[in-house]
Amino acid sequence: MPEYIATVEPLLKVGQYVRFSEGWEEKYAEQVYVVEAAQQIPRKLWLVIQNGIYYDLDLKDVGFYPTSPKSLYEIVFKMRGENIILYPRLPSTEYFNKLEEPGFTPEPLDDNLRYIGGYTEEDFKEGRLREYTIKDMDKIVYRLYNDSPEDEHIRLEAIVNRLKIRRVSDEVARRVLEQVRYRDIPHYKAVRW
Repeated sequence: MPEYIATVEPLLKVGQYVRFSEGWEEKYAEQVYVVEAAQQIPRKLWLVIQNGIYYDLDLKDVGFYPTSPKSLYEIVFKMRGENIILYPRLPSTEYFNKLEEPGFTPEPLDDNLRYIGGYTEEDFKEGRLREYTIKDMDKIVYRLYNDSPEDEHIRLEAIVNRLKIRRVSDEVARRVLEQVRYRDIPHYKAVRW
């Protein structure tokens, strides 16, 4: 689930607990895991997008999904590109940020709907976009639109926090939940309404 945060929460580290919300696949849903290992890997992507065109960037195609069921990726993004608008799509065919009124969903090619739910370089001066990915989850696609009369260079800078996780016993999970010593990993199905 994309989460735009104005102040960047520290990356998860060894010994911390995570709880997956309802909506994740059965193995993870509403379960508590402990982080056993963490490795931060910087990743940069450069693209050139033609004027008035959008480009769909599938996060799986660029290596932002783990291949092991014992791994969790916590990815924190920053974007540079003066006239680029980034729209998270989760699942890959549906905009995550949209208004309730029918017809008020982001549409890059429509002047009236272009600025609904999109993030620009200006937004990234104050915060970051955070994603959590596991093996075999729904595809996440970032639709990138060039809102300029010229071709535009874009740079996505990411820190991939590659985590090895292990499910804890029911007793440990109960104590962790009682003491609220965990980070909640929300699933888009649990927060979309």
